[in-house]
Amino acid sequence: KTPTSVTISDVTLAEGSGGGTTAFTFTVTRTDNAEAFNLTYNTNDQTAISSPDYTGISNGIVSFTAGGSLTFSITVLVNRDNIVEANETFIVLLTDAPPGVVLADDTGLGTINNDDSAVVTLSGGVSQNEGTSFVFTATLDNAVQGGFSQAYTTNNGTATTADSDYTDNDGPALIFTGTAGESHTITVNTTTDNKVELNETFTVALGA
Repeated sequence: KTPTSVTISDVTLAEGSGGGTTAFTFTVTRTDNAEAFNLTYNTNDQTAISSPDYTGISNGIVSFTAGGSLTFSITVLVNRDNIVEANETFIVLLTDAPPGVVLADDTGLGTINNDDSAVVTLSGGVSQNEGTSFVFTATLDNAVQGGFSQAYTTNNGTATTADSDYTDNDGPALIFTGTAGESHTITVNTTTDNKVELNETFTVALGA
């Protein structure tokens, strides 16, 4: 008798946002249904971690019956969140094939695609007398796994550094740890002089 061959599919889905879970359903397929047999399956972490990223499964059973379906579904629940992160993976591993059954593909790869985003908003544009410090605030609206750095520049408008209207401030970059609602400030000092002149402007811009 030709051995029964068994494979498991890969699954790639968006993680989902706003709480709850997304079902990743892996399909185990056998080439014939002449005999009944069971397999064992377990999930294993890769870059995705069982709790918080998904709910792991230990010693699950794939049960095929004689004359029954050629396929069996394994569902792994992935936890939705609002965190900006890299795509992450886990695997479902089939084991314990009985004699006469060959695991042609024993590993199902689950790929959790990130579908979240974050925005850094710069505020603090005001009118003040010359000689004061202008404080701008950069605020992150959503969590970002691992954090990031945010470059920024000050740029001439009608106020210029050449005329000593303000002190250029191009860094260092703001370091965000990645917490939702986190904010950092940028301070630009302006210069007092005795000139009668028009009101002048400069800008602060966030970089890449």
